[in-house]
Amino acid sequence: MRITLDKKNTKQKISECFKEIEKIIPNSKVLNSNSKDPLPVGLRGFVDHMIVTWKYIVFVEDKYEDTKDKLSDEQKKLQRLLLHHASLNKNIHYFVVKNFEDAQKIKIGIIQEDL
Repeated sequence: MRITLDKKNTKQKISECFKEIEKIIPNSKVLNSNSKDPLPVGLRGFVDHMIVTWKYIVFVEDKYEDTKDKLSDEQKKLQRLLLHHASLNKNIHYFVVKNFEDAQKIKIGIIQEDL
C-alpha cells in the first residue's frame, strides 16, 4: 500500500530524510534550499538539496509526481552542468526526486556508499 502525502508534507519528509544522513555519517553536510521563503536571486535555479560526504557530492532536485512542478530553464541549465560533471566523476551525482521513496533510495545509497 502506498501512502500519499500532500506536496508540503512530502517536501518536509524528504528534507528530514536527507538530514538524517548527518546523524549517520560523521562530518557529512546536508544543505537544504527547499524553503517556503523565496530564495535570494543568486540561488534561484539551484538544487533543493546538496549532500556532501567524504565519498560523494550529491545534488537533488525535488519535482513531485502528480503535480505540474517542472524544471525551470535555470534548473535545466544547472542540471546539464551537473550531469556533465557527474559523467566525469563517479562520486558526483545528480537526481530528480519525484516522491519520498526516491529520497529513501538515495539516502540508503549514500549511507551504504553504493550510488
